[in-house]
Order: sequence, then structure tokens, then C-alpha cells
Amino acid sequence: RAPRAVSEGVKGEKKSRVNDIVTREYTVNLHKRLLGKQFKKRAPRAVSEVVKFAQKAMGTADVRIDQRLNKHLWSRGVKNVPVRVRVRLARKRNDDEDAKEKLYTMCTLVDVDTFKGVGTQVIQERQRGDVGGDSTGRRGIPRLGFLAGSCFLMGRGLGFGGGGCG
Repeated sequence: RAPRAVSEGVKGEKKSRVNDIVTREYTVNLHKRLLGKQFKKRAPRAVSEVVKFAQKAMGTADVRIDQRLNKHLWSRGVKNVPVRVRVRLARKRNDDEDAKEKLYTMCTLVDVDTFKGVGTQVIQERQRGDVGGDSTGRRGIPRLGFLAGSCFLMGRGLGFGGGGCG
């Protein structure tokens, strides 16, 4: 066995997360968490499993589920829960003065076409100096980025006239 690395700092000291305002995207595999559960308890259990996942990943006891995520988990009924779900976990400050926790985690749904190869992603927060709009760039007009010059723009999908790629 290799010797363990000695951690710096005082033993038993907890790391403060007050300054760690961060947003990450995760894929939660609900199939392995609901395997063997009875049908009438699957959707409620899926919600609680997402909460448990968020508590472990973000280190906050207060986890809030977005309405869209809840509706997505219940969309196929109580027993046919989606196999996987992509969630965005945002650790935020609690503005309530009499709250027990200084931070809470907001869980929102991320729509993806496929779960293959997406992995965990850290989402960069916008700088305070940014002007209007969202991550699309020019105030609501989406960036095409990696699609520029591809077959997708050449006549498949966006309705542009012209040829295609084969």
C-alpha cells in the first residue's frame, strides 16, 4: 500500500462553501437508483433521488427542484420514469435572514438530444459587466457556433435553400 498524502490544514476542520457559488451540469442515472422499486413509488422516489444526488454533489442540505424538472420526472406517469435525466445544479446564496443554511441548491432540467459523452460540465457564471441577453450572444439570436459550414446549414434542418452534403 502507498502511504496516504497528508492533507493540509487542521484535522476535522470543515471547508466553508459560502464563497463557492458554482453551477454544474450532471447526468443522473435514475434507472440504477430505481431498480427493484415498486411501480407506484417510482416517480416520488425519482424526485427524492435527484434531491439526494444534489445534496451529495453540491454539499447543501437545502435543495429545490424546478417545476419543469418535476414535470419531466412525472411526464410518463408514476411507474415509467425516464432512465436518465440531465440536471443543472446551481449553488446559490440564501437571501432569507432566518434560514438555517447560508446556501441552497437549485435543480433545473437541461434538454439534451443524447446523453452520450456529455459528462459533468462546470458552467461559467456571467461577468457583472456583461450587457443584456443571455448566453446566445446578440440578445436572443442563437449562436450557431460549431454548426457553421456543416451539412446542417447546407439545407438540412434550418430551412436554408441550397444543396446538401451528399
